[in-house]
Amino acid sequence: MQWAEVFKTEQCSPKSGARVQYYNMQALWTTWSSPGAPEIGCMTLRDRVFEAAGGARWARLRHFVSHLMLDGALVEPLEGRHSLKEIVAEGDLARRSVRMSGFSDAGGAWGFHPDFVTIRHDDGAFIGARREAAPRPFRNPKDEAELVYLCGLSIWSCMTAPLAVLGDVDAEELGTWSEHGQTWWRLRVRAPEGALACASEAVMYFGDDGLLRRTDFDVVCGETIRLVDYTSAHQSFCGLTVPTLHRTVRRTAPGAAADRKPVLDIEIFDVAFD
Repeated sequence: MQWAEVFKTEQCSPKSGARVQYYNMQALWTTWSSPGAPEIGCMTLRDRVFEAAGGARWARLRHFVSHLMLDGALVEPLEGRHSLKEIVAEGDLARRSVRMSGFSDAGGAWGFHPDFVTIRHDDGAFIGARREAAPRPFRNPKDEAELVYLCGLSIWSCMTAPLAVLGDVDAEELGTWSEHGQTWWRLRVRAPEGALACASEAVMYFGDDGLLRRTDFDVVCGETIRLVDYTSAHQSFCGLTVPTLHRTVRRTAPGAAADRKPVLDIEIFDVAFD
């Protein structure tokens, strides 16, 4: 069964003039009742994951608005001036952008785009900083613009995780993994060129219900940092199912979590998808 196909086009970036690859999804339906359709038992892991998350509705997704919380060691330098316990994130999938607000009564806001960020301070001052699109090595995490970029990228990844297994993606099933008395199914995913992701390769773990339980990935920030993102408390919003709790911690050996202190916690209170 094929739920969606991704067609890659090249357009000129309105900001930098560079040639940028964008991904447009077109839903392709195949019903199980159709003559010659495969049995449900023949569904691939990718099919089960996509169906559990909401199926072809993801192919029609254009925007999201979410109330959420950011916490953890990564955002500590930002919390001195702002409360990130309840913020608003507005995402545009066509532009691959996220606007973050609600952390300041004075109207401060942050903007995330694949190749730049914007920062509007409480006093009205406006900063724009260009960044190379992820996945890439990240700069000193004390740099405000880089922190805003990482926050925006993390929110984007949380809200669009099911899209990571769609279309022109190099994915390999790795078999089962046992943790917390549960058996999870692993899928190694290599992001296609032009994809917006924290890392170019990740291992995603899914339960028997097809829902995401954890993701292992590495980032480079002066050194290689091995991370694991645990996800739970899945809820359905507008027919799309996402985990509402994310906890990212460091890991040592492959598959082993090393530190209970979170690098980043994200709690999603509600989401509107359209």
